[in-house]
Amino acid sequence: MCFAVSMNFLQISPSKNYEKELERFESKTILLIMEYRRFGKTEESISVITLGGMRFKHGWNPPRSLLPKESIQNCIEITQQALALGINHIETAHGYMKSEHLYGMALKELAIPRDQFKIMTKGAPMTGDETRALVEEQLENLQLDFVDFSHSDLKIWSRIRTNIKTRTPNIKNHGR
Repeated sequence: MCFAVSMNFLQISPSKNYEKELERFESKTILLIMEYRRFGKTEESISVITLGGMRFKHGWNPPRSLLPKESIQNCIEITQQALALGINHIETAHGYMKSEHLYGMALKELAIPRDQFKIMTKGAPMTGDETRALVEEQLENLQLDFVDFSHSDLKIWSRIRTNIKTRTPNIKNHGR
């Protein structure tokens, strides 16, 4: 997919002939080409640039569920811009305080079709029961029926025998 960004508009073209596409725009236009790759051993295609959810305005101020209007608007604007540029991979974590709640609000507000983005979240539960409880909480915060990818400690995930609403079991053992 080819993205041409000008001062006042975004033009998206499915053309792979980038040189001809660029000729259509004025000289101040920047051509952005989003690249997609297979994620790990899955068959999921995600953008090589990820929208990270760690640094939203007031995102670290407790409590998690208290979402200032400024934070919500910040997340909506950033999410909308990222998706418009072809970024389809959204990353968040329970440890990022308000991030899951903010993405839940933004994705609902923007009414983005669920097949237009892949979402990854992370957590650090210590038992299978804690993992199930955490994933259920994350789904509620994100206002989603499932997450595409979930990262946690491999030892904990290996104890869970049932699918807990993650489409793709993508488990990482971070340095252990």
